[in-house]
Amino acid sequence: MRSPAPAFRIVACVLWAGILLGSGCATVESLQGAERGTRLNDSLRLYEKLVRWGEFAVARRYIRPRPEQPALAAAQSSDLLESISVTHYRLVGLELNPERTRASVSHELRFYHQDERREVAVVDRQLWWWDDEAARWFLDGDLPDFAGALVARR
Repeated sequence: MRSPAPAFRIVACVLWAGILLGSGCATVESLQGAERGTRLNDSLRLYEKLVRWGEFAVARRYIRPRPEQPALAAAQSSDLLESISVTHYRLVGLELNPERTRASVSHELRFYHQDERREVAVVDRQLWWWDDEAARWFLDGDLPDFAGALVARR
């Protein structure tokens, strides 16, 4: 029995290499997407803990506007933040775009101002974005609007 022609073998090898390389690229992209998802969950959990325990200065390290957005000054004074105690912070919504570069996140939180001692509830809507250069997620926005929630409650 005669072996297949050399041209057939070359074509078969090229086809198999293309299939293997193509599936390898999809796997790498899937792994990168999974890694971003894991890092988002880690960032959200740590940010939640920082806000929950009143570590607002450290939580601000997660805040960075997207490159196409203007930088915003911190909207709330340190004095106000020092008088806030968060009693509840819970993730209630998360939508991640297919590329895993943007995430719309909603948190429900309850807090009180130490002088007033009444609990206020608010939903904090956030936009998180992936920074390729830093290889991490950032919050495009600010800390929860404690001042606005206190005014609305009055």
